[in-house]
Formats: sequence, structure tokens, C-alpha cells
Amino acid sequence: MNMQKNILIYVGFFLANVIIVNFVNVLITTKEILFFHIFLATLFLFTQKISYKIEKPALTLSLNFFRIAASVVFVFLFANKEKAQIFNFFFCYFVYLFSSVFVGQKTTKK
Repeated sequence: MNMQKNILIYVGFFLANVIIVNFVNVLITTKEILFFHIFLATLFLFTQKISYKIEKPALTLSLNFFRIAASVVFVFLFANKEKAQIFNFFFCYFVYLFSSVFVGQKTTKK
């Protein structure tokens, strides 16, 4: 159920991002936004699935460092050097991070 909530949140955020970018007239295409969101959703769902199996805090921390490093490499490889794309990507990254923490806190066992 947690994975399904995250996917719904990610789809909703993708639609909101497309609407906001088109409303503000930022020079980012819908195709680029979709590419960013597919990468981020895959990265966050993959690391979330692995983190459920990890019990040591040091491994969880290294998983989060992997997530950060993968995002930075992705930006350098695939984002054009326009500031709007880079800002949009990292804004999306932090929204995904916030949503994963928020959904994770609501579903943790007491």
C-alpha cells in the first residue's frame, strides 16, 4: 500500500509540475519533465524497496548518499546547462524526498 501511495503522489506531482511550468512559461518541455520524473520515481522507489530490507543505520545512510550521487550524475549527464532545468530537477528531488519521508512516517509501526 505504501508503494501505491507513493506512485499516486508522484503522478500527481508530475501533473502539477507540468501545469506550473506551462503557466510560468519556463523553457522546459513536457518530455524533459517526464524524463526527470521517471528517473526520480524509479530512484526513490528502488531505494525505498531496498531500505525496507536494511536494518543497519550506516547502510541506510550510504543508500541515501547513493541517491544524492546518482541525482548529481544524472543532472550533469542529461540536463541542459540551463538554470531552469537544474532548479526544476532539484526542486522535484526535494519534493520527492519530502513525500517519501512524510509517507514513511505515517506508515511506520509503533
